[in-house]
Amino acid sequence: MPKVARPTIRPCSWKTDRWLIDGLRDDQGKRFRKIFTSKEDAKIWLSRHREKALVEGRAGLAFSDAQRADARCAFEELTAFQGATLSDAARHYADFLRRNERTVPVSELIALFLAAKKADGRSTRYLTDLKSRLKDFKESFGAKLAAAISTRDLDDWLRALELGPQSRINHRRVLHALFNFACVREYARENPVTKTSRPKVLQKEPGILSPSQLGQLLDVADARLRPVIAISAFAGLRPAEVRRLNWDAIDLEQRLVTVSAQTSKTASRRHVPMSDNLLAWLLTAPQRKGPVTPVAARQMLLDAREAAGIGTWPHDALRHSWVTYRFALTNDAARTAAEAGHDQAILHRHYRALATKAEGERWFAILPGGETAKTVIFEPVDAQFDSAHG
Repeated sequence: MPKVARPTIRPCSWKTDRWLIDGLRDDQGKRFRKIFTSKEDAKIWLSRHREKALVEGRAGLAFSDAQRADARCAFEELTAFQGATLSDAARHYADFLRRNERTVPVSELIALFLAAKKADGRSTRYLTDLKSRLKDFKESFGAKLAAAISTRDLDDWLRALELGPQSRINHRRVLHALFNFACVREYARENPVTKTSRPKVLQKEPGILSPSQLGQLLDVADARLRPVIAISAFAGLRPAEVRRLNWDAIDLEQRLVTVSAQTSKTASRRHVPMSDNLLAWLLTAPQRKGPVTPVAARQMLLDAREAAGIGTWPHDALRHSWVTYRFALTNDAARTAAEAGHDQAILHRHYRALATKAEGERWFAILPGGETAKTVIFEPVDAQFDSAHG
């Protein structure tokens, strides 16, 4: 066996009036030195150091054969990781065990998450979307503890869905919310979704209808469906907002459509001004009470599209058309964004220069019977209220 030097006290050769203890070793066996201002201080420190080593040595002798064998195996496992100590490994594993004691299976986490969202007053549509996107995740990981789900688990699962980039982002968004909830409840220490890969989505121009297509659609549509089409095309409400809209939110006298916080996708109230041609179409409605959207509206729209010869129907075609033509007509991003219920950045990114002002004028001049309305640059909502109540 190699000879191990014992600690010694001697004058420090490179510092005047200093004393050095040489031959010391730390817990990892690495040599180190200690410098003191006096020989007496060095002696006191070394005496305490030897006493401490003796106590720890006796404690080590009290280990059972199994404990010493276990420690030896642990040291061998850690040799590949420079600087890692047995204490580091023990603390890390103890933390893992403590987190697993507090965590819950993924199936239970999902149930708690959905219950919390319902109690928070989230919409039925939002809750339905959460349940739908979490269903497959629950089938894959329901029995696994939430704290044990890793970023790699989630990355592999999201890629295996074989969905388009945007759908994958939507699933990722829901999982992020789920594990944020787990972190708040201390079922997980960190959100494993944060570091998952985010797929790249190629932005496409919104699909829109032409003024002539809309005119044909309104001409052939069932009279009960025309208010739905007109509000979507000339006030720009989202499909879900129109489905929840009642006639009592439509003020024909003040020429305003009110989208309540309960109706709005963004959960914020907004007023949308009514154009001349929208007013004309609403006045032709067979009845103006209760829900605006009639029963079997979906089939009515399919029939109208077929009769109008519109083969391709872009996503949110009527709302996207309204935003496009409204922006082209007014050239006012702030006003259009406020009426649409989204921010100006989206407007500039997706809708700028998709249509000309002349096309906007044609869009807002479509009247019942094919007549042409006077094109109106709508007043801001505040101005309408001022003129009505001034």
